[in-house]
Amino acid sequence: MKDSINNIQGYVNILHYNEKNELIKEYSFKNLVVTTGLNWITDRLNTPAPAVMNYIAVGTDNTLPAANQTTLVSEIYRESVAISGGTVSNNTLLFTVTL
Repeated sequence: MKDSINNIQGYVNILHYNEKNELIKEYSFKNLVVTTGLNWITDRLNTPAPAVMNYIAVGTDNTLPAANQTTLVSEIYRESVAISGGTVSNNTLLFTVTL
């Protein structure tokens, strides 16, 4: 039997807070899981201790994402995630960063 992970979908949720820590607005976007990301997921299923994802980056370019990309076209910011490797809950892998 052969199965595929190519239908995995990424999502980006942005929560915008004011200086009083009150939620102002929430944005949600679909996000492409590139080939290296799919390979990382496969490694995580197959390897006892695979490398973990540690950063989230923000870019400003309008170029459509491609499966073979490994970096953002116009990266303007990169930050370490709150929990190295993410948090797993309800079939979701969550990475959190405060910008």
